[in-house]
Amino acid sequence: MPNNHVFNYPLKDPLGAVEPSYTAAQSGDYYVITTGNQSVVQANGFLALQLTVPANSRKKIRFDNIQASSSSDTILSLYRNATLNVSGTSATPRNTNWAYPDASVVTGSWVSQTANPTSGGTFSSD
Repeated sequence: MPNNHVFNYPLKDPLGAVEPSYTAAQSGDYYVITTGNQSVVQANGFLALQLTVPANSRKKIRFDNIQASSSSDTILSLYRNATLNVSGTSATPRNTNWAYPDASVVTGSWVSQTANPTSGGTFSSD
C-alpha cells in the first residue's frame, strides 16, 4: 500500500523516475560492448576500443559504465572522431534485452599494442 502522506504532505500524483538505460533496455535499444579481459602489452602500452556509428543513422552512443583495472598507473582517455591506425579485433555489441537480436548499427573493434594506435579526434574532458 503506497504511503501518499510522506512528512504530512499528501502526494496526489506520485512521480517515479528510472534511468535512461532501464527504459532503453525494455525497448531493446540498450547494448553493451566489451574487449573482454585483456593484458596490455607492456607498461605505457595502449588498449584502444573504437566504436563506429554510420553516418545519418541518427543513433547516439551513451557511455553508461566503463570498467577497467590495472596493476600500474593507468590513464583513461575518450576521443571523439578518432580512428585506429591498425586493424583491430572485432567487438560485437550485445543487446541487454534477450527478446531482441544483437542487431546494432554500431560496430566496434579493439587493439592492444605498445604504440598509440589512434590518430585524430577530439579529446573529451567531460
